Amino acid sequence: MGADFKIPFYAKIALISICIFAFLFFVSVGQHILIPIIYASMLAILLNPIVNFLVRKGLNKVIVIFSIVVLTSLLTLGVIYIISSQVAIFCETFPQLRAKFDLMSVQFIQWISEKFKIPETKINLKLQQAQSEAIQSIEIGERLTEIGRAIMVGVLLPVYLFMILYYKPLLLEFIRKLFRVKHHIVVTDVLTNIKKIIQSYLVGLFFEMIIVAILNSTGLLLLGIDYAILLGVIGAVINIIPYLGGIVAIALPMIIAFVTKDSI
Repeated sequence: MGADFKIPFYAKIALISICIFAFLFFVSVGQHILIPIIYASMLAILLNPIVNFLVRKGLNKVIVIFSIVVLTSLLTLGVIYIISSQVAIFCETFPQLRAKFDLMSVQFIQWISEKFKIPETKINLKLQQAQSEAIQSIEIGERLTEIGRAIMVGVLLPVYLFMILYYKPLLLEFIRKLFRVKHHIVVTDVLTNIKKIIQSYLVGLFFEMIIVAILNSTGLLLLGIDYAILLGVIGAVINIIPYLGGIVAIALPMIIAFVTKDSI
């Protein structure tokens, strides 16, 4: 009798809606914990073949995982240092850029005023209002909170990465235990295929970022654009975003070139 019982359609809709709401609420409340776990899981999938290879060679698993986590952290810090050094150079010349940008803004406002017959005072008033609203919308407390969260993610990420790599067999067994025994083979195949797809995607994305960063930086250096390395790396990272990322990655060097150079 229990086998013939069917859940009504309206009950299914209600259960699905409750589950979706509960999932979204859980993600919203625990996003500061889930985000490092998601990043660590993606890195673990990417680094897992290296761990397996070294463990098969007879090396201690704990030492291998610890060494890989440390090397990954050092590599990340090295990239951050390179970018921060470029940002520091950019900040040193920011006053000159700001002065030239202000001069060009005045010329642009004059062109708009002459072209569309709009008084310059009216345009300046609108710009000042927009600038004041933008400044008021930026709260120092929120920015400090975001910085604190970023530091927390940076500290927790290596810990999560180590734990996921070390306890991977237990995590996979836990996922299998969520299903009936007759479905374990199918679940294992699905998990294996998901891992291969994510690995292929991340490896391709990583090499794509490196290639784009090198080509961007080389091209901008040959063109004589200031801050070529910084713009090249930023462009490679932003390029991950479909469609919009490529446009922004192109727009940034164009803006810098427009401000720093004497001619279009």
